[in-house]
Amino acid sequence: MEAGSEEILILEPFYGGSHKKLIDVLTSNLPKHKYTLITMTAKKWHWRARTSALYMSTQISNHHRYKILLCTSVLPLAELLGLRPDLSHLNKIVYFHENQLDFPVRVVKDRDFQYGFNEILTCLTADKVLFNSYYNRDSFLSHIKSHIKLQPDYKVKNLEQIIAEKCKVVYYPIDLSLIDTFLCQVDKAESDILHIVWPHRWEFDKNPDAFYAVLKRLDNNGYHFKVSILGESFNEKPSVFQELYRSLKESLLHCGYVEALGEYYRILKNADVVVSTAIHEFFGVSVLEAVYCGCIPVVPKRLSYKELYLEQVDEVYETESELYDILADLCTKKKNDMSRRLVKRYLTEADVYQCPLSEETQKIAQEQLRETENSRSQALTALRSWLEQNPKFMSIRLDASFLLRFLRTKKYSVPMAQEAIERYILLRQSWGIAFNQLDYKLPVMMELIDLGYIFVSPFKDKGGRRVIIYRPGVFDPYKYTNQDMCRVMGICFETLMEDEENQVRGLVHFADGSGVSFPHLTLFTPKEAVRIVKNGERTIPMRHKEIYGVNVHPTIKFALDFGMALISDKIKKRVKLYSSPEEVEIEKRLLPKEYGGVMPMREMIDLWKVELEKNRDILLLNDKMAVRLEMYTEAAREGAVSALRSGANTCAGADAVGDAMRGLTGNFRKLEVD
Repeated sequence: MEAGSEEILILEPFYGGSHKKLIDVLTSNLPKHKYTLITMTAKKWHWRARTSALYMSTQISNHHRYKILLCTSVLPLAELLGLRPDLSHLNKIVYFHENQLDFPVRVVKDRDFQYGFNEILTCLTADKVLFNSYYNRDSFLSHIKSHIKLQPDYKVKNLEQIIAEKCKVVYYPIDLSLIDTFLCQVDKAESDILHIVWPHRWEFDKNPDAFYAVLKRLDNNGYHFKVSILGESFNEKPSVFQELYRSLKESLLHCGYVEALGEYYRILKNADVVVSTAIHEFFGVSVLEAVYCGCIPVVPKRLSYKELYLEQVDEVYETESELYDILADLCTKKKNDMSRRLVKRYLTEADVYQCPLSEETQKIAQEQLRETENSRSQALTALRSWLEQNPKFMSIRLDASFLLRFLRTKKYSVPMAQEAIERYILLRQSWGIAFNQLDYKLPVMMELIDLGYIFVSPFKDKGGRRVIIYRPGVFDPYKYTNQDMCRVMGICFETLMEDEENQVRGLVHFADGSGVSFPHLTLFTPKEAVRIVKNGERTIPMRHKEIYGVNVHPTIKFALDFGMALISDKIKKRVKLYSSPEEVEIEKRLLPKEYGGVMPMREMIDLWKVELEKNRDILLLNDKMAVRLEMYTEAAREGAVSALRSGANTCAGADAVGDAMRGLTGNFRKLEVD
């Protein structure tokens, strides 16, 4: 490698905790020859914030070809550029894990003016300023004016407006695939005692006094619980931890920093509840990690928690008394074997079915699917009874529209529909984020939809069927991940399945392979591809009637042949490939104007987004459906289509969570800078 050829300079003066994790995630997804990383140990934060620029300036080569400088707000960037003016022309990006303008101090007069002032200067010299939450960004901008007012004179105005134009929120990237490598090795221990975890730094801004006060009150009132106190401690530990250890020793499972990641995630997986009592939190990595490991979040109605949890969970509190009530209630439910993760919830009621199908569609349903009013009524009753009695289901939809999509796909075979429902919810749950949070309003999802990666024509063919249009060539495999691909397709499929006409008549697929190349194929491992293709046909409750493909490049034909070998002969006969759109034997009016139709693609996409908005709430409700993962084999959780077939050990004992498909969770493929 030629000396000085790196393009990205990464500087981290406080290389520890969440700062280290962020750098590690970024660098693990960058070629080593693309970046230079210079760090300082995570000690003596105040001195790092005061003096790191001088040290860093001496560690950066004078002979370089850097284009990008990435640092965190601990580094006084303005000082560094004064010492090293040769770095001034770089695209300078600053990431704020926290900000000193809104960082809590015990006594206001103790706030050091220079820390916040340095951050303001850093923002003024940076080209882009990234914050890990909207709360972090807004609290910083809103305090600039009051901070500058502390100066006795010569106060510069309108700094917040200048800085605001550079600001953007980029949520902290958590490497879920790394967590999964540890979770797959852990069996969850069953217990009737609530296990509470507190995974925060041992410092006053995390408010351990409030946590101890609530635990002590629970203990005094006879509630049984276990608690694990995690997080780093420093030289000056709040005295409350000594008192907690002394008076609640019998309830303590762990008390202290856990260095080994495997042990840390084992504790999280075996916990029931993660609690925060923080008076300062700009993001909250530890709580999110605990939630991913299965904990119920109990968080205050303030700080970054409002944007991350307020609309998602019920256990949000404002006062210590409310926190006590929530934990007392959870202790009681756990004792009675009615933990929120075990109690069965019906997300929708067992409605009295009113058939919305047209007479023509009802006739198709009868002729092709064996659906009559009598068979439908009997099958719905049987399915609902099975769902109510089956101990593996924790939360489920009972509305007819949801259940009928499985009955119709399986032509009213109740056992096959039962298997399909079970596999569908199991895979949604065990495959993680790739098939959850199907929200078209998420920025990445909106980008892919606006690009026309996947959308649905507003017109129906002569058979009354909708046409799904795919343009995989617009999917940038270096910018987007395989989980993005799965999720945006899931949004499309789930939206269509909420319409019973589509459940009966089926769907038509039209795919344009222009622009697809080898990097697209590397998004999935062969094992992942096998599981996705097979479950796409056998688990997702859709009827695939016709499949048209155009512009398939010869270099990826082997991948197409591989996929064709995995699908059933019935579906193979419905696949037709063409060299160009003009040759496709499909009504051209169904396609965008760009493919010979009448309506421009942009207009089709806009109409599709109207449909997505109409069904958004019900798609998000589906995230709450859940089964007890410990009651399934590892093969079933990984997506093996044979693992849930009748007689194939359907209700197996608890195994470790499979990790074959869990690698779908986010990777940083490439650092993009405008």
